[in-house]
Amino acid sequence: MDNQRQSYQHQPTIQTDSEGGSKRWIRSIAAWILALGSVSKLVAYVPGQPWWQIVVYVANGAAGAGSVVLANACLADVADLDEISSGRRREGTYAAVLGWFDRVGNSLGTLISGFLLVWIGFDVKLGGAQPPHTLGLMRVAYFIFPFLGACACLNLLGRYTLNARQCYELKAALEVRRKLLACS
Repeated sequence: MDNQRQSYQHQPTIQTDSEGGSKRWIRSIAAWILALGSVSKLVAYVPGQPWWQIVVYVANGAAGAGSVVLANACLADVADLDEISSGRRREGTYAAVLGWFDRVGNSLGTLISGFLLVWIGFDVKLGGAQPPHTLGLMRVAYFIFPFLGACACLNLLGRYTLNARQCYELKAALEVRRKLLACS
């Protein structure tokens, strides 16, 4: 819930920046922020010093806002490109696929985290008094999976080649096409 709140606070900044800049570049920044926020988990969680966790919350909020806002903005651009090439408007299909992958990813993450806790030796009966080895493995797991996700995101962003100029050209071509179809 705190990460959602942080995301909403960063959303106006990301929307403004994405209008004038490259969505791919801004999304890359969000992925790098997630990667750095993940690494900060290794040093920010210090017993007796909870204020360091603010770094993680702010990083997760900014990365989450960048992911949510720009994923949907990029989805619209991809739908425009698809309409130019196919003649059909299918953004509903793209949005449904994005939503499905989001839900499946969240479900798998929840499922895997339970198995992972058992595998690393977490014992519910011990509560917060887990052995140091288990706590260390929990810290590594809490870092590694978001970090790997950010790396995968950066890798996949290499395939998104649309820039702001191309997106405006797509929108102009679609407007011309729609006017021609309206006249006929």
